[in-house]
Amino acid sequence: GGFLAGNIEPYGWFAQAIVQHAVTTKSFAGNDYRPGDTFTLNAGMRHANFGAKFTPMLQFNYIHRSPDTGAAATPPDALTGGPATGGTLVYLAPGALLRVGGGTSVYGFAQLPVYQRVNSLQLSPRYTFTLGIQQSFD
Repeated sequence: GGFLAGNIEPYGWFAQAIVQHAVTTKSFAGNDYRPGDTFTLNAGMRHANFGAKFTPMLQFNYIHRSPDTGAAATPPDALTGGPATGGTLVYLAPGALLRVGGGTSVYGFAQLPVYQRVNSLQLSPRYTFTLGIQQSFD
């Protein structure tokens, strides 16, 4: 994968791309299994003119996962004959960062789906919340 970041005042931005590929298969009861390749693209921006303590942010998340393969993979969908795993998900994620002092920040995002296409019948979230704590040691 790779990561880029920069500033165009008063905005900061980042872009990240990751490719995950299984380099070997796993055997279950003598049958091989390989998870599908995954491609993830995340891009975001933050606005710096809200003071020293508060920073609003916005992210775009794209995830594409190929179907799993091998004899031990989930069988094809009985109705369509197509793969039962894999799909494409796109999210818009507004969020914010709050600096609480001593190099500590708290951040949160609400990941809202703008596009979901999964193969077969799979669970996919209506929304996702992320909360975290970040510590800087400057």
